Amino acid sequence: MTIDDRAWRAHVESELNGASFDKVLCTRLPEGLRVEPLYTEASARRLSDAMPGQAPWVRGAGMKPRGVARHAVGSTAAQIAAELSGGNEGFWLEIGRSDASVVLRNPALQAAKLWCLELDQPRPEILSLLPTDGESVIFFDALTASPEALAGFVRRGLAERPTARTISISTASAHLAGAHAITELGWAMASAVEVLRGLESQGLSLEQVASSFSFRFAIGRDVFTEIAKLRAARALWWRVLDAAGVAAPPPLFAVAETSRRTLSRRDPWVNALRVTTQVFAAMVGGAEIIEAASYDEALGAHSPLGTRLARNTRLILEEEAHLSAVHDPAGGSYYVETLTDELAKAGWAELQRIERAGGARHHLSTGAHEAELAQSWAALAADLAKRKIPVTGVSEFPNVNEPLSSGGPAWSGHREAEAFEALRDRVEARGERAVVPIIALGSRAAHEARLGFARGVLEIAGLKTPEIAWAPGGSAEAALAAAKLSPRCVCLAGSDADYLAGAAELARALKQAGVHRVLIARRADASEAELQAAGVDEWVYIGADLVAVLERTLRALEVS
Repeated sequence: MTIDDRAWRAHVESELNGASFDKVLCTRLPEGLRVEPLYTEASARRLSDAMPGQAPWVRGAGMKPRGVARHAVGSTAAQIAAELSGGNEGFWLEIGRSDASVVLRNPALQAAKLWCLELDQPRPEILSLLPTDGESVIFFDALTASPEALAGFVRRGLAERPTARTISISTASAHLAGAHAITELGWAMASAVEVLRGLESQGLSLEQVASSFSFRFAIGRDVFTEIAKLRAARALWWRVLDAAGVAAPPPLFAVAETSRRTLSRRDPWVNALRVTTQVFAAMVGGAEIIEAASYDEALGAHSPLGTRLARNTRLILEEEAHLSAVHDPAGGSYYVETLTDELAKAGWAELQRIERAGGARHHLSTGAHEAELAQSWAALAADLAKRKIPVTGVSEFPNVNEPLSSGGPAWSGHREAEAFEALRDRVEARGERAVVPIIALGSRAAHEARLGFARGVLEIAGLKTPEIAWAPGGSAEAALAAAKLSPRCVCLAGSDADYLAGAAELARALKQAGVHRVLIARRADASEAELQAAGVDEWVYIGADLVAVLERTLRALEVS
């Protein structure tokens, strides 16, 4: 059946009774891209229209993704072998500056089909330790390595281990710092162009080195964006190599890791769900290698259960959901194809912007890249604070009675939950949770919605929120005394009609009773000046900066 886009749009607008189609039915991604309520064959913009010849390269390699588990250099060969026997095809060893030769020479690791080694810099001696009949991926910051050192490492790799991918382009650190998909794509390609330029200056041909590249991406919270990000990255890599004159560009080799930025310390079981959606996106997007975080990683725990769940997430999606049985399962989705197109074009524009500014290396050395990431994080933090981007179990539906689980040294780096978790940590550090009573005005039916909203906000910081009923003309002091409370802060919750009838009277009475700060669950309106004069200090509503609201509340409660 063919859908007439214009007729559909006209019908929908007639049902909106004058409301804006764009405001009611369209949304914006953090990347700034607009999401329509309906995508059709006629409305979908095809990637091949904007980038002729690229369409096949948005798809993955058509092979099952390989699972790897990340290990610190202190891990033993036995621990790594246990992961291999549990279902992972390879391992990811963070070597850094350490000498891991004893671990790598252990025969127990020779069964691994895939070796991923993370180094601090190109280290040619590591190449001789790699298996000759397996696949290896070497991670280090290729952009900060000198062209001479990188070229020497790549030459030796091509001679001794030609199947090894010795050049790594990673946007994982940019993602942790707050980058969104367009920034990641543009930075990945700008970094790759810089590395290609440096290798060519050292006498290596681009045809020689193109197959030595791997691209490492962190997979974030939005499933469709992350699927499209991987597909767009392939199109962009094809276009970079094609523009550089490579006759038969090899496909992009994608390494996906689940986003550490999205992990929470509070209600850590939700992390298992986050990781599941991210592994799903990586598989549907066609990643060749997938590394999944354990649910308790943000706590520094890395429990056996967390490790097993992370490993089995990929195995279940592969063996029971059969996600690898279909080549490019997102292909043909009008939304995903359109989003892929938009991300690819925006990523190419970002690459061009960085090139015009002097290239990735110059961008990094001048501090421009770091400054732009700081701006991205500030924008993301603002959306998180207003719950435009909710964090389940932390800023939404917090489990106020859940104690913080203990673990080892916590993973460091930006996390989306960090500002809210810091507030709760301060409250719980006192031993006894601070109290902010909610005074309910009017009937249960009238105040229930706002009371529940206010309670949900205050419990983000772990505050106790006993409910006190009050009717106009009643004594606020007596109501607090009956509840055996002498609070420094109080929140009011009721309907607009009940606020009009008694909120100002109640606020004045509360201030006279010694309450330092009065909050009200509503958006400020024409009555704001009157309520403020009566003693209301804070308006709590959907879209408010809740981190700032709770920070001011904790200061009033003298919670340091």
